[in-house]
Amino acid sequence: MTLIRRTYHPMFDALQNMMYYNEPQKTTCNPRVNIVENQENFELQLAAPGFRKEDINISLDNNVLTISSEKEVNENETYTRREFSAGSFMRSFTIPKNIQIENISAEFTDGILKLNLPKKPEYKKEIQIA
Repeated sequence: MTLIRRTYHPMFDALQNMMYYNEPQKTTCNPRVNIVENQENFELQLAAPGFRKEDINISLDNNVLTISSEKEVNENETYTRREFSAGSFMRSFTIPKNIQIENISAEFTDGILKLNLPKKPEYKKEIQIA
């Protein structure tokens, strides 16, 4: 069995795409995250292009770090095509017990949120066996 795709006049296809993509869509996006670890800290990098610093919420509850935001869709704009994510997101991460929670810091630059999670100093006790 062969499936035949019916094509219409290109103008009709363009009009159909315009109608579909012009609708305001409130969606949930899932921003990409990088986590870098070294001896002193973890650095969490979250990509949130188009979001503002004021729109991002960061909370810590029972060693669970939650980053969330909600972005309103401007219904007055007319799009020919719309592919940018608009709406809300929430990402949660379990924080290791060796993190200095009181020293966590954050910065938001050029659409990238960077969280610095410093590790607690670990004291190695040397044990003499023989």
